[in-house]
Amino acid sequence: MQTEEQELIRRIAGGETRLCARLVDRYGRAVYTLAARIAGCTEDAEELTQDIFLKAFSSLDRSGKFRPRNCPQASPRG
Repeated sequence: MQTEEQELIRRIAGGETRLCARLVDRYGRAVYTLAARIAGCTEDAEELTQDIFLKAFSSLDRSGKFRPRNCPQASPRG
């Protein structure tokens, strides 16, 4: 049985990009908080958050997987 989130991701991966906002609403604060810790300033954190979501959305698959940890931008670099 697919969860509601998996169904949402499957639909986004299938082309219903207007639904991306739901995932941003769900995960945006957590991603921004991490980005702010990494970046150290608001403007850079906002840009990094956007980059993370763009990379995540481009790597969605129809199986219903959303794995922001697979995005290189989500990991702090030395």
